[in-house]
Amino acid sequence: MPLATLLIVLVVLTHEGLEQRARFMRTVFWAGLVVPVVFYGLLFNMVAGRITPNLGMQDTLDIAELLSSRDLIISDWGGTPYLIPSRPHSLSLVGVALEAQLNADDVQAQIQKEIEATVQRGGDVYFYLLLDLSEEEWNISLGQRVKLPYALLDDCRKNATPVMQLRLQTTFGRPLYLWKLNVNK
Repeated sequence: MPLATLLIVLVVLTHEGLEQRARFMRTVFWAGLVVPVVFYGLLFNMVAGRITPNLGMQDTLDIAELLSSRDLIISDWGGTPYLIPSRPHSLSLVGVALEAQLNADDVQAQIQKEIEATVQRGGDVYFYLLLDLSEEEWNISLGQRVKLPYALLDDCRKNATPVMQLRLQTTFGRPLYLWKLNVNK
């Protein structure tokens, strides 16, 4: 359809009566192509069955019911994709790595410090979008970009249990979970 419209415009513009025909073609273009496409596009997106739910938002709402303001959520970029109303503390693994100048030992020390502070205030520690990653997925995102080894969270992987399956999936299509770290309080 756009190609046919372009051909009509070219034919009309190459003949006599250039100004009048150009005005006619603008009218045809707007009335015959743009307006119907926009109208039907909006109409199509307003049909309830065609609206794609935002999986990240739904997961965030479910997580918000679980976490309190004393809890800590550790993730790749910090928190969840959307703001949680209870405002738990969050720790960005990438942010900590950049502050530590990509030194994995300093990152490990900062994570441990934050976990201990959370336990002292009576909160729980959760991991979001981290413990489910395979070594290959980890290396693609966190290994190559911020030089963090996969083994960085091995102790956390051993001492955490999944508490909620998320609607999101890993880049390789495996399910993701919200993990709770089992610590002695």
